[in-house]
Amino acid sequence: MNLLHTSRNLLAATGLALFGFAAQASSLSLQDAYKVQAHGAFSHSLSLQLDERSSVSIWLQGWSQKGALPSSGNPTGALAASDLHISSLILSNGVQTFYFDGQPGHFSLGTPLMGSESRGNPGSRPWTAFLQTYELQPLLLDAGAWTLTVNGFDEHLKFASGLDLRVQAQQAPNAVPAPAAFGLAALALLIGGLMSRKQRA
Repeated sequence: MNLLHTSRNLLAATGLALFGFAAQASSLSLQDAYKVQAHGAFSHSLSLQLDERSSVSIWLQGWSQKGALPSSGNPTGALAASDLHISSLILSNGVQTFYFDGQPGHFSLGTPLMGSESRGNPGSRPWTAFLQTYELQPLLLDAGAWTLTVNGFDEHLKFASGLDLRVQAQQAPNAVPAPAAFGLAALALLIGGLMSRKQRA
């Protein structure tokens, strides 16, 4: 009876451990900020290392400091959120490449959410930032090293403009379990067999 009771407890503990492994599927969360250094074309890249096949979600926001058009006719800030163009986002591991640029056969960046917000550090004069926010369609990416590249064009000279990026990667539901999970599964089968034998005895 004691062996049966102990076996049941071990089986329950193993089941909880397996559930814990499933619930704690590996994930990755990255944030990146890039300041556009000069007006004109720009390109910014970010490296991703995925340990397992993962579902990857990308949030991208372009921002530019609101300005005015002085008498000289040369803008000193953004006149609209669209002054900073995001033309494409590319994800590549050297074998596979995914394009978000709206071209035939490629993904679309989608229509950005336009807005503005007040920014500034404590004690400094606040300023207004024009914003354009993109939430891209999630992708299933294989494990390995990936490069994310954002390309765009800054319409004219500004006080400041840039990009904010957030990347979330979660182990794909159909990913192969880690070796430790296989070991726990084997232990659970062994304990189950011992319980069956004890009950038949």
